[in-house]
Amino acid sequence: MDKSSLETLLLNANQAVTEGNWSEALDFLLQAREMQPYNADLLTAIGGVHIQMGKFNDSLQYYQEALRLQPYSAQAHQNLANAYAIMGQYSEAETSYRRALELDEDDRFSWLGLARVCIVQGKYQEGVEILAALVKSDPQDPQAITLLAECYEQAGDQASARWMYQQALNLDEEYESARQGLERLRSQEVSLGEVDKQVLAQKLAALKSKLQAQKSGATPSPSVSTTRILFCAPAIPSSEIRFGSLVQELHQRGYQVSITTRGEDLTQESHQIAIFSRPHFSEALTQAVFQSKAKGAKVIVDLEEDFFTLPPESENFSLSAGNPDVTGHLNAVLEKADLVTVPGEALVEVYRSKSRRVEQIPFGWDDTNPMWHKPIPPRTALKIGLLANHTRPSDLSALGDSLQQICKANPELLIGVIAGFELYEKLAGIDEDRKFFVPPGNLEDYPFLLADFDLLLFPLADIPYNRSKSDLALLECGARKVCWVASPIPAYRNWEKGGLLAASRAEWKEAIEALLRSPSQRDQLAEEGHRKALERTTTRIADKWLEVLQSL
Repeated sequence: MDKSSLETLLLNANQAVTEGNWSEALDFLLQAREMQPYNADLLTAIGGVHIQMGKFNDSLQYYQEALRLQPYSAQAHQNLANAYAIMGQYSEAETSYRRALELDEDDRFSWLGLARVCIVQGKYQEGVEILAALVKSDPQDPQAITLLAECYEQAGDQASARWMYQQALNLDEEYESARQGLERLRSQEVSLGEVDKQVLAQKLAALKSKLQAQKSGATPSPSVSTTRILFCAPAIPSSEIRFGSLVQELHQRGYQVSITTRGEDLTQESHQIAIFSRPHFSEALTQAVFQSKAKGAKVIVDLEEDFFTLPPESENFSLSAGNPDVTGHLNAVLEKADLVTVPGEALVEVYRSKSRRVEQIPFGWDDTNPMWHKPIPPRTALKIGLLANHTRPSDLSALGDSLQQICKANPELLIGVIAGFELYEKLAGIDEDRKFFVPPGNLEDYPFLLADFDLLLFPLADIPYNRSKSDLALLECGARKVCWVASPIPAYRNWEKGGLLAASRAEWKEAIEALLRSPSQRDQLAEEGHRKALERTTTRIADKWLEVLQSL
């Protein structure tokens, strides 16, 4: 079908919704989805129709799929929270409402939803204070006033409840929930589920004075900036590592931030600053750079690797400058960019001659993520780890046969490889019962995987690509308090804290053996690395990003 057919389907679906014909609306929307299976708005609409049809489990499926496409959309989290709340899954609803508010703290609908599910779960103080803050910030909001009236009703304070229901109706005489509340007072029906009336009454008694206060901790704060920032990045883990917690931090500071993985989605976007990660990876992303420039936006291109010297064995080699077509895309976006950002000093030199301005903004880590602090799992043996996202099979040449010799001398030692089976197979000289493979998992679990090792190794072959790498590997070790041994590339030498550098095979063997013998030295180095990592929290890195953005 062509675009006109899609528009016809959507118009028909809208007409069916207007007429209340939900089954017919669903049929039109599902046909439209066949044409645009990755349209988050379309998936959201299908979820909403399922809600109207009472098919709540089905609605969850579509809301969750929409959320996967727009993980940093406050509206997507709110839609999912609403579905959970309707189904009575209040804990899940609370989590989703809180996530929505992390992304958009001015969203009154999510504050209202959070207040309701808090009260239903017995978290009266927080729920009531949120409602009080909402009423105080907008005394003309009949929904917030009605929810607060329901709280008084549940606590047995009928006079206060009746007065507040009437206030809501004075603001909107057709507001059905307030009208039903007044009627319910006559029949004594319960609307919010089973509650502890005595506890809620105590909270509301304290609230009567709080309503006159000048400030409430739960009041949604206004945005501190009207700057609209768009992040556009391929749907790969490195995009989440680079931008995930940064986007959340900027949201919390009041910036209007959106994120997309599809260049085609930019045609309707209005933004003042557009930040692209690896835009040469596809024709659509490359064109999105040109479109943003044409609309007058400032364009930043973020490149975390040296794509001009990417090794042939790399899985992204076809997307490097080794591919003539990609070279054209890469040079084109570098020429268009108002600014190129890179995470390491060596990369500044790589891209300086190919763009008008280059700034180093290092990687950061989200110290509010509990997986970085989750207690270390119990171990029955010493474990050394290799990470495929930082070390390639050919890099093991830096170690020589050090690991084989060390394994023979330490019969309880285990060698683990995370997410790279080719790297695992390269350890052919180590017995199968002495090594193990950890398959790729959720990015959210990655910090905890690191904690399963006593020592992490980062050997790197001495080639131009490796010499330009950032210090991300050692930052992660510091954040998780894991000791390391690494090749002395410039970024690792500059980081310095948290482990030992090894330039030769003899130095590798000596460093690993020394750390295996001394748990106290490992702990001391890990603490030093952690103190260093605290200089790179998302909050601090966001300051650096904002400094650069304000200079455009």
